[in-house]
Amino acid sequence: MSTMSIHKENKGLVNTSKFTLWMFLVSIVMVFAALTSAYLVRRAEGNWLEFDLPNSFLYSTIVIVLSSITLHFAYTNIKNNNISQSKILMLITTLLGLVFLGFQYYACFVELFDMKVFLGGSQSNPSGSFVYVLVGVHWAHLISGIIYLLIILSKT
Repeated sequence: MSTMSIHKENKGLVNTSKFTLWMFLVSIVMVFAALTSAYLVRRAEGNWLEFDLPNSFLYSTIVIVLSSITLHFAYTNIKNNNISQSKILMLITTLLGLVFLGFQYYACFVELFDMKVFLGGSQSNPSGSFVYVLVGVHWAHLISGIIYLLIILSKT
């Protein structure tokens, strides 16, 4: 069978890797949309503790944006067949992901605790609980991304 006939036979088939990636992205967007919707609905009901988010959340946002930039450059380098540079950038992205997790941990379990904002218990408030749930979902999302990056790094 020639290469041309193989390509014709495969035409119309779905690339399972891309399909899986898109399904994952859609599900993540749906999770965060659901959490945002729940936040807005619950906030409108009252009994809402107003507090300023710790600065560590701002720092973690800056770090995660930087990691997106380094991952983009890693991808660009792979496309240009510059594997060694891409590996370095993926490693930097992984380290930035870990720094992000550190800032999030510090914000929740040091700064928010000091502000008397808790996840649950008699002293908790729904506003603080939402922050902890969002951080937990971010952690799960980021840890899976870090694992994926480490797998890709080991294969390159």
